[in-house]
Formats: sequence, structure tokens, C-alpha cells
Amino acid sequence: MSNGIESSIFFMKRDELHLEQKPYAYRFAAQIDIPQSNFVLQEHHGIRVTDIRRQLEDFTLQKNGFVVLRLADEIPYEDFFDPERVKVHSDGVSLDSQERVKLSNSHWKTLRLRSTDFRGPYWCVYKGAIILLGLVLILAVNLDTTTAETLREVIRQHGDEAEDLLLKKRIQWINIWKPLRGPLNDWPLTFCDTSNIDPSESFEKADLLYPEFVIENRQIYYSPHYRWHYLSEQQTNEIIVFKQSDTDSEASPGMP
Repeated sequence: MSNGIESSIFFMKRDELHLEQKPYAYRFAAQIDIPQSNFVLQEHHGIRVTDIRRQLEDFTLQKNGFVVLRLADEIPYEDFFDPERVKVHSDGVSLDSQERVKLSNSHWKTLRLRSTDFRGPYWCVYKGAIILLGLVLILAVNLDTTTAETLREVIRQHGDEAEDLLLKKRIQWINIWKPLRGPLNDWPLTFCDTSNIDPSESFEKADLLYPEFVIENRQIYYSPHYRWHYLSEQQTNEIIVFKQSDTDSEASPGMP
């Protein structure tokens, strides 16, 4: 039986413009006479995505950029729609003692719910994303943040304590992904092994412009050498923990 599938993924198209102009994209309908974005997302087909169900112990956060862990307790589906219950559950999830994660201290920032309900007729693919009744399912590969943006977020979150954190500690931005109901068989998360990625060749910093603020993330160029994975039959007590940035330049730089 095959342990993989073929998929299509959007990547940022290489453009000489970006040698002189930083990539950007407005995330709202800006009433100005300049393009909404200066980069193009290009779809690539026939990308091999391997199922890691039988290899879960082979990956670590610091080497590969991701790891799959199991929660000690199930989280009821209804609790995800109650902010107070979500906080109780998130406070009980500790990554600090996990051998394949190796974090000394972790702080929760935010939680987002993403819908993949395609039972309704109103959806379309647009610029690397599926638009479904106002909800977005991303088909384009990217990294949520950069090292510089992560440090700015630490300042926003910790205020007066930020200086000690920035000067004395290694800072990593970590995402956790899980299904609310399982097993997950449609639209599983696709993730990339970063152990053979050169960030200087593969990643490009870009600005995402919102009405009140700007976020710097990283867009990804296509390469046939990337190793893509997914987790089949993901259960509700299984979490995919993956890195988005790291102040340690020798570690995995963040997982697309």
C-alpha cells in the first residue's frame, strides 16, 4: 500500500523585482493607487506528500521543524467554542517536558478555528486560498513570522519583561495543529521537513499590511528537493507541533 499522495501547492514565484523591492500584500481593500500585492503565487502540481503515520518517533522539533505528540486528555468538541474552557485546556498542555520538543518555558498566545466544511456550494480557489463563505483555507505555503517579527511580538506580549527575555533566552515561535473531530481524512495539514532546507535560498521576507499594523512573514520559493509530509487518520488527541521561527541560527529555521 502506498504511504503517500500527490498534491498541488502554491509557492511564491521568483521575480527580479524583489531584488529591489520587498514583497508585500495588502490584507484589506486599500483605497490607494498601487497594486494590492507585488508578488505572485504560482501553483505547482504533482508534489509528493508522504504519510508519516508509521514514523512518528523519527522526527524532532529542533532537527525537522515538527513533531507529533499525544495529549494526555481528550478535549470535548464543544469546549473549543467557549473561551474560558479553551484557556483551561491550553494551560494544561505543556511542551516543556517533551523530549522531542525541548522547550524550557512556553507561553500561549492565541487560538484560531479554521473550517473545512465543503457541504455548501459557495466556495472557490483564489490566489492560493480556498474561500468558503468568508472563511479561508490556505493552499499556499508560507511561514507565519520571521525572527524579527517574533521578537517584536515578545515585546507586545510581555512589555517590561521583554528585555530580559530577549537578552537572556532563546525565543521560538511554535504552532500547534489538531482536528476538533477525528479521525481527520479530508484536508490534513501538509508540512515540510526543514532538515535539508537552506533559508537563504528558499525563504523570502514579505510584509502583510493590515489597516492598523504590519506583519512580516516569509514566503516560500518552490524546490523539487523539499520533503513534504502529512499525518493520516489524525485523531483529536494528536497534535502536530511545528516551529515558525527561532533565534538560534543553528537550529531548524521554521517549518513551511
